[in-house]
Amino acid sequence: MRRFVPILAALAVSLGGAVGRASAQDGPPPANVEVRSVERGAVQEEITLTATILPRRFANLSAAAEGQVEEVMFEAGDVLREGQPMVRIRTAPTQFQLDEARAQAQSAKAQLDELLNGTRAEDIEVSRAEVRDAEARRDLAKLEAERYQRLLGSNTVAQAEYDRADAELRRAEAEVSRAKADLARDLEGPRQEEIARARAAHEAAKARVGQLEDELDRHTIRAPFLSVAGNKGTEKGQWLSEGDVVARVSAIGELWAEANLPERYYPNVKVGSKAFVEVDALGRRVYQVPIAAKVPLADQASRSFPVRALLNNDDFQLATGMFARMRILLEPMDGEVANSLLVPKDAVVRTPDGSQQVWVAAGGDGQGMPAAEMRTIQTGRSFGDMVELVGPGLAEDDRVVTRGNEVLQPGQPLNILNQ
Repeated sequence: MRRFVPILAALAVSLGGAVGRASAQDGPPPANVEVRSVERGAVQEEITLTATILPRRFANLSAAAEGQVEEVMFEAGDVLREGQPMVRIRTAPTQFQLDEARAQAQSAKAQLDELLNGTRAEDIEVSRAEVRDAEARRDLAKLEAERYQRLLGSNTVAQAEYDRADAELRRAEAEVSRAKADLARDLEGPRQEEIARARAAHEAAKARVGQLEDELDRHTIRAPFLSVAGNKGTEKGQWLSEGDVVARVSAIGELWAEANLPERYYPNVKVGSKAFVEVDALGRRVYQVPIAAKVPLADQASRSFPVRALLNNDDFQLATGMFARMRILLEPMDGEVANSLLVPKDAVVRTPDGSQQVWVAAGGDGQGMPAAEMRTIQTGRSFGDMVELVGPGLAEDDRVVTRGNEVLQPGQPLNILNQ
């Protein structure tokens, strides 16, 4: 009998452990969940408006000079770079005038440069030689006049011959004076008045060149900005007068999404408010952009105000006239305090009787798994993925279950996946 006692004792211990494990597994197993904390902040509501894609700017391009169209370099629908030539009017007559003006400007510049550089040494030597030559002719004329004067005293020559010799002397003396004056001028260099006149002539010639260059440039009509051509208003050979419209272009690089904001939301939308523009034609593509403009001029019929968001169109996928939806996050009213308790919408569970509940991850602060605790709440306004709490039931920083809350049971252990 004593031999069976150890066996019975071991069997008793084994059965006791099995019973203990069975009792530990009576409750539900841990549930895998995700949680998010209750937050405090301002309720930011949102509205969705119908929007239209519009050009940020457009222009009717007209002829700045009259003449015959020589070349048309675009078609309707072409994307045009800024400054790209579109229409060229015949320029031959203006080009001839420009060539002549450039030659005159070059000549005026050469004359000015010559004055600024002063008289050349070889020109001064020529002037000195002319003075010597004039002095030699004067000396000869003086001798001749003196000889005739002596002969006149002895009645050898007539008075008329002496008068001619005397006149020749005076002419030779005048020639010496002129030659010396030229030499003095060459030695002194040009006067400031001469330089000023030459400089003014050069500036006038340059201004004429600039005028004709501008006139020549006005014979070519260019795209004023990155744009798309909307229509084609002329053809080669047509005569254009100043002001005739040749094309209409619309900006393509950046476009407005414009919607009409109802009057009651006017104070809640500001320049800079966050907006989301969804374009159906591009596979419901969404542009996240701020409100760029709010026009304070209401449509009298609808009492609505245009609001615009600026969309980047570097890939040229957007087109004027496309339909879009604009979702705007409304700004809180002035003086509104950011003091509401906010809970994620995914945490709210609606029951068949219409009440609203959330599951809270209670406990588990380092002492084990938290447990599921159900609380009844009341909600108010909603925006985005958040909803406002208007009654008791939750406190700031409570962790509410947002995923895996469909079949929880009170007290069920929670295995939080997004710790």
